[in-house]
Amino acid sequence: MVCVGIIGGSGFDDPDLLQEAKVRTVTTPFGNPSSFVTEGFVEGVPCVVLPRHGKEHLLPPSEINYRANIWALKELGCTHILATNACGSLQKDKKPGDFVVLNQFYDNTRNRELTFYGSGPGSLKGVLHMPMADPFCEETRQVSFWWMILMEFCSLMVELSSRLLTNHPTQRAKFHKVFWTICVFLVTGDFMKSHLT
Repeated sequence: MVCVGIIGGSGFDDPDLLQEAKVRTVTTPFGNPSSFVTEGFVEGVPCVVLPRHGKEHLLPPSEINYRANIWALKELGCTHILATNACGSLQKDKKPGDFVVLNQFYDNTRNRELTFYGSGPGSLKGVLHMPMADPFCEETRQVSFWWMILMEFCSLMVELSSRLLTNHPTQRAKFHKVFWTICVFLVTGDFMKSHLT
């Protein structure tokens, strides 16, 4: 059964996001996650929402316990993780508000744990080498592509309706299958998730 973990920023604090929402705390071998989690359903699909920067949005990226966040979602049965992140494009034609689905990343992360394994306190003992040629779940990427196609179609219909009814065009979001980005939060969470599957 699919259970979707959502690691989001401040935009995911909408109390109506989940039906039958229940708040609970989770402890992990790596310490506490950024915040409590909220379990519930979206259109009948079990989901768990975890605010990356904490409920009050006070944790900077350097203080986020990525290992605890991923472990907590795994413990709650999440089979997939969707994570929003702040990023900037290396291509001038990509603008703020555009949606992208990545297929690769460049890891320049410093000063935080990048794996669940090692000899340090709380780490899983041993060494694990993970191939990162394809760091993202292809099934999730394909679902995202179809979602983007649907959203672009709906956005186009809204724009056309707006022009016909009011003679004022609305601004449509642009969708991109893949391009180079600089991502602030992407690397550690997705890399660590691959260590636990």
